[in-house]
Amino acid sequence: MPVASQTAWQGIFTHGHLEKGQAILIHGGAGAVGAYAVQLASHAGATVIATASGDDDAYLKSIGAAGLSIIDRRSSRRFCGEKSMWSSTWSVATHRSGRSSC
Repeated sequence: MPVASQTAWQGIFTHGHLEKGQAILIHGGAGAVGAYAVQLASHAGATVIATASGDDDAYLKSIGAAGLSIIDRRSSRRFCGEKSMWSSTWSVATHRSGRSSC
């Protein structure tokens, strides 16, 4: 098993306890670990929201990221702390991990 896939598995299931029907935000969704994370979470029945460059939109959709839930990492808009679907998803993720990057 590649190290990238094992890292994604541990982050999502061992530490994150992702379950079917939940939403997950994956930063760097087109990268090595991120691409595995997108596929694993999608296969598990989660709604996958991913950050990446806009150029990776088609690739992310092809591996399981939700069609309208790809955030261009080069955008100047910040999602942390905003009152929206993004902040509530992030709140769940940071509540479980106990830390936030905002």
